[in-house]
Formats: sequence, C-alpha cells, structure tokens
Amino acid sequence: MMTLPTFDASVVAAARQYIGVPFEHQGRSRDGIDCVGLLQAVARDLGLKHVDSAVYSRNPSPRNLLATLVQSCIRTSGEPLELHADDIDLEDVRPGSILLHSFRARSIPRHASIVVDRERVVHACGESKIMRVIEQTLIGEMRSSVHSVWRYRWAP
Repeated sequence: MMTLPTFDASVVAAARQYIGVPFEHQGRSRDGIDCVGLLQAVARDLGLKHVDSAVYSRNPSPRNLLATLVQSCIRTSGEPLELHADDIDLEDVRPGSILLHSFRARSIPRHASIVVDRERVVHACGESKIMRVIEQTLIGEMRSSVHSVWRYRWAP
C-alpha cells in the first residue's frame, strides 16, 4: 500500500523525468511541454484522474489560465475543487505540492510549478534563454511570486 510520503516522492520523481524536455506552448509530451502540460503529464504518469484543457493563449487571460490550471490539474470532471485538493499555506508545503505563481502584484496566476522540497521546484520555463523543464531554487522572484499552494488530496 502506498503511503503519503511515498506518494509525495512519486510526484517529485515523475516531475523530474521531464527535466530537459523543451518548452512548447500547450505541449503535453516529452517532445514539448508547458507548465500546465507538466502537471497533466505527472498526473497521467501516476494514474491520477485529471481533465485536460489546452485552450489558452501563449499570454493568456489570467482568469482563463487560472480556470485551466484548476480544472486541469487539481480537480476531476464535474466535481468541486475542494473534493480533490486543499489550498494550503506556503509554510505547510511538502514535496509534490503545486505552486501557482503570479509575477505581478495582486494578479491572477499565470504559471505553475511542482515542489521538490522547501527550496526547489520543477517547472516548464518559457523564458527565451531557457525554454525547457528545469529544477530551480525557490528564491527571489520564484518565491515571491507564489500566489497559492495546492496539494492533491491523497487517500490511501
């Protein structure tokens, strides 16, 4: 039987399998992937239920991307978000948590990452000099941009 620490480690291990994959807007595979696609791929690889919605622009409307992130990564079709995930404090973050990032003060998130540990995340970086999935230290703008933290609700 899988335990919570084993599940957390599985999420991180699955995310790390995508390190080095090129960034591709709306990508969903090892050929190319974006931040929502990474969350989708990890859920798919772990056999978790998820809904995929790849209907957003490269510079999406914040409301549309937030809806996509929530629907695609945190809930299953037709059921309330609260049945599948918990909104938690950054101080309670664990490996496998999902961070939603807002890079402008008081704006709605436009990016997501998966927590490796309290100091590192894995994410699909679309910055022109990087353009791939990376593991990055959670300092500076990456830490200050955290809008909310989510955990898949795990049940043994």
